[in-house]
Amino acid sequence: MYKLILLFIIFSGISLPAFGQAEVEICNNCSQSQKDKVARLSVNSGTKAVIVADMINETALKYDTNYIEDRYGEPVVSVSLSELSNDEAFDLDLLYEYRKELVRVITRASEKSMLKNAQSTQRNISTPKYTNSNVNDNSPIGKGIEVKGSPYDFLLASYFRNDVYDFYFAGETLALTKILLPTKGTIKFPNMNKLKLYVRINFYSDDLAKSLNGFVSVTLNPVIKSFNILGGRDGFKNSIPLNQDEISGHDFIFANAKNEDKNESERNEHAKFERYSSSLDGGVSCRVVETKTKGNKKIYTYQC
Repeated sequence: MYKLILLFIIFSGISLPAFGQAEVEICNNCSQSQKDKVARLSVNSGTKAVIVADMINETALKYDTNYIEDRYGEPVVSVSLSELSNDEAFDLDLLYEYRKELVRVITRASEKSMLKNAQSTQRNISTPKYTNSNVNDNSPIGKGIEVKGSPYDFLLASYFRNDVYDFYFAGETLALTKILLPTKGTIKFPNMNKLKLYVRINFYSDDLAKSLNGFVSVTLNPVIKSFNILGGRDGFKNSIPLNQDEISGHDFIFANAKNEDKNESERNEHAKFERYSSSLDGGVSCRVVETKTKGNKKIYTYQC
């Protein structure tokens, strides 16, 4: 049961201090002084030890920590190098293998396309392009997959997200859930956000990938077979808000259209944005409090 809960925590992008003893921070291609700084900055009153891992070179340093407060209540932090235990080294090896497998999963997904008229709907999927066993590099950071539609449809409709997940990742993440099962429970495994590996979902208005309609950046959640949303932009280059505070009082721009089809598209995207915004934080509604026209663009200011 512990290990199943651990997997849920990792894939859900949350963190609980009860799991593992040593915090794990990521510092790729860092010098020791940089790792020392990362360790110091990560210490709080409950930190027992910090492991700073270089996921690219598969090396790690462990630091014992000391946290006290001076007479003014200000934290005084010190760290000192310590030896990794055999169990900690074992768990770090699992983490390295987990990241390499995640790279493979993302790379394989990027070789497919949901677009009907894409050059191939399954580009080399049976023979992945990587051949070097050392594939744990930064190459898949932000690697894209292709979807026809709107980011707001994707965010509003669970069936849409499920369709995308099933096409690109169904059956591809089984190894991810198995790699961490032998853990000794000595480290707090970082979630996918901290590993800085994400998938960029590019949305298009056509099947030829010529008309980009925004993007959403996500990490994978194989436990529930869906995505964790990190952010993105719509087809009008508005930053997609993830909570009401990112909407209220901010300007969102939708371009005026010159023909009926584009007008309809604009109205649809505008309506989708408002439906999406009202779905955040328990469904608090947002209303337009100001509309301005600038050139061929309408600028809407919302209050929630």
